[in-house]
Amino acid sequence: MNQIDIDAIVKAIVSAADLGLATEVVADEVPVVEPSPEAQALAKADERAKRKAANQKLNRQINAQLANATKAFKAGDAEKCVAALKKAQAMTPEKWVSVHAQIQRKAESLLETA
Repeated sequence: MNQIDIDAIVKAIVSAADLGLATEVVADEVPVVEPSPEAQALAKADERAKRKAANQKLNRQINAQLANATKAFKAGDAEKCVAALKKAQAMTPEKWVSVHAQIQRKAESLLETA
């Protein structure tokens, strides 16, 4: 419904009222407005940007735990090292197979140098 349609409806109501006719406006007949393709694309891009930012933050946190494991290992604290590796493993989503492999490689690397 555009401005021309709205103007036509208003004119019809006013002229019917001027003639003394009863007018009834039905509020149930509200047109359904579909979002434009541009609006859909913007919403999708915004959603994608939010997911990307969340994933980047999580990846930084996982890398921080790997760094903590390395620091604890170099300091000779095996308990903190294992705890940091387990925390990194727990933080990582199941679908991030390459990150799980990275954590495994880090654990093996620390084990070999012990």
